[in-house]
Amino acid sequence: EILALFAQGAGHEARNVVVELAATGPRHVVDLKADKSLGKTARFTTALVTNRASFFALFTAKPPAAQIALGAPAVDRGQIAKATLSIPNAEGLHPFRIRVFAGDRELDWHAQNLLAGKDPAPFVLPAAWNDPAGDYEIRAIDQFTGQTAKATLKVR
Repeated sequence: EILALFAQGAGHEARNVVVELAATGPRHVVDLKADKSLGKTARFTTALVTNRASFFALFTAKPPAAQIALGAPAVDRGQIAKATLSIPNAEGLHPFRIRVFAGDRELDWHAQNLLAGKDPAPFVLPAAWNDPAGDYEIRAIDQFTGQTAKATLKVR
């Protein structure tokens, strides 16, 4: 579930508000704008800025970690690597940022966004002829939880 809070008014002052999850009971709460888990709770306090929305993800149970499955552990340059991303037993879809690194260098041309849940969501990584050879670390960052799934792809 996604909870959106909005306070309308003049200016952009912040005020603390207490949120009660009385109808749903305790939930694992993640502040999506702050990228911070608030843990399992039925009540939390947040700063609400006038005319700015705040977003929270609510989970009945702590979401399991995502998994990346590679179609093959290695590809040659000029080929396309195929992979899937899934979250076993997920209650719904989660948004992910896919990032690829060769050592400490991000290969930003491989950056993409993906929705994934319990069913494997396919994605591809084309290895261009001029891409660097070596081990690529694929990272899938869950935008709801901040958890990162990783896999290593060898590009020859």
